[in-house]
Amino acid sequence: IFSELMSIENYPITRIENQFLKHCYIVYSGDNKDLSDIPKKIKITLIKQREIFTKKNLFDNDTAQRDKKLKEIKDFNNFLHKSSNYYASILNQSFENDDINKSFFRLETLGKIETFLPLYIAILNNKKFKPEFLISINEILEAFTIRVFIFGGKKGNTGNSALFDLSYKIFTNKINFTELKKELRNLIEKNSNNLDLRKSIVNMSAYNSISQSALKLVLLDYEYFLQNETQSKFEIGTVEDLLNDNKITIEHIAPQNILPGVKPMENINLLGNLVLTFNNSNLTNKTFPSKKEIYEKSNLVSERELFEYLEWNDKTIIERGKKLQKFIMDKWKS
Repeated sequence: IFSELMSIENYPITRIENQFLKHCYIVYSGDNKDLSDIPKKIKITLIKQREIFTKKNLFDNDTAQRDKKLKEIKDFNNFLHKSSNYYASILNQSFENDDINKSFFRLETLGKIETFLPLYIAILNNKKFKPEFLISINEILEAFTIRVFIFGGKKGNTGNSALFDLSYKIFTNKINFTELKKELRNLIEKNSNNLDLRKSIVNMSAYNSISQSALKLVLLDYEYFLQNETQSKFEIGTVEDLLNDNKITIEHIAPQNILPGVKPMENINLLGNLVLTFNNSNLTNKTFPSKKEIYEKSNLVSERELFEYLEWNDKTIIERGKKLQKFIMDKWKS
């Protein structure tokens, strides 16, 4: 078990150990209350250590009770062993099916893959759930992340109790694949309001509130959407390649540093003022008319479309924000 956990890259082992045991306990026991001391919980509720110590001669005379205890320990240990392998496959994105790995890469980029680990452990431990099911499950969980956390601004533990309950239901065969998808969509509806979400997408200070990796993913998806709409022939690479390559950066269309003689804008860090670029060093602190000449020649459609704007101000930032809003609401539906 420890060897599997040690193979997980980019995560401190002490954090992984504690988190792994907690997640496994939640899935195996169905108990998600007061999780501050998981080893104690295991001794009290799973293995029930007291039953052993109250009978001093348990392993000498009470064969049935002894075998029962040994089976409890063996079953839980086997579960931990299998789950440690699944844990490593998820966090290292090392499944044989590359589409599964890509779906996990996207959630890791959004910074929320750990939130759903109990759910994944339960799914992979249930033979009725095929590993390929994770692809469509992750599409729903991606929408959950975008709508509830990224633009919804909810606390990181939002929905945890419901997710833990669903994990136990999966593990104990009390919910099937179709029912699970419905429950997850209902959870999105419960924790996100469309009106508030639309306002947040347009008006929140996205550059300061959202991680750079998550912003890049959203803007990249918008770029691919535009390429498909315009049937662009530009080959810019895959999401994985671009997000792992520092050559593509987030550009402020109206620059962060106010230029001499230019009226300051209020909406500098809004989503509508952000675009991906390969030419950040050439664009830095230029006026919008100067930037348009560079945008026009870009391989990114999201930059090229900026050439169509006659001017750039707080009003146009909001207008473009509403275009991005429509894309986000359509792509990540509940």
